[in-house]
Amino acid sequence: MDRILRTRLPVALSLGLDILLVIVFVLIGRRSHEHAFAMPDLILALIPWLVGLVAGWGLIRWRSGAWPDRVTHAVTLAIVTVAVTMILRPLMGQSVGDGFTGLLSFVGVALAFLLLFLLGWRIIVAFIARSSPR
Repeated sequence: MDRILRTRLPVALSLGLDILLVIVFVLIGRRSHEHAFAMPDLILALIPWLVGLVAGWGLIRWRSGAWPDRVTHAVTLAIVTVAVTMILRPLMGQSVGDGFTGLLSFVGVALAFLLLFLLGWRIIVAFIARSSPR
């Protein structure tokens, strides 16, 4: 059963895909809220998300001794990424939404997108790996 849930990709490629998808998520968010795409603003927007992602990778590695190559690891990655980001954004002078309702909306949308992105590629790759002959 464990073979079904693993992506079997090199660690650097898995991390690269996660980073790429977090960048895509931030770009979509900036576009949908009509924020500028100036490089300094984009980098400032990315920092808390990437720190959160790396924290998730570190937590999984520390707790399980494995790299996040299982489909189920995507859930932990998404939750940790959003939690760390919601702590860092206000510390960096960035908004986390208007009031409690805005915060809940922001967390919900961020969690949904990151779950879709981080789970999505792992499910596809795990399925392909399982279907391909050894």
